[in-house]
Amino acid sequence: MVHQIEQMGGWLKVLEKGWVHGQLKEGLLEIQRKVESGERTVIGVNSFQIPPEEDFKPEVYAPDTSDVGEYLDEYKKFKERRGYKNLREKIKGMQKAASDPGTNLVPYVYDALEADATFPEIIGVMRMNDGFEYDWAGERDFPF
Repeated sequence: MVHQIEQMGGWLKVLEKGWVHGQLKEGLLEIQRKVESGERTVIGVNSFQIPPEEDFKPEVYAPDTSDVGEYLDEYKKFKERRGYKNLREKIKGMQKAASDPGTNLVPYVYDALEADATFPEIIGVMRMNDGFEYDWAGERDFPF
């Protein structure tokens, strides 16, 4: 194949002429012909198929969202009642410690949790120290 491409003038020439596209198309059509004729086995397509009456259809999961409003109210109250001065101090300490690769972060994370830091806040600080944005989804801003 390489020799044939060289005889035709090289890669740029065969790409411009559409020869490569034609070869790919022919190859794909040949594979499809073999699948349809049964010469090439594709499990679930031309052999070992499950009859529709035996095919398993899982139930659609519908989560119970009746208590979401209550949860969000509790979360807002939690965030309002925590001491931001102490929390900010612990987060900044954890952020400083995380910038040193040799530091054990467990005590700093534990202190932040005791100061009512949330997991997304802790993870966000760690992400920032690794050079990423605070929140990968862009839903939260760095609050400290």
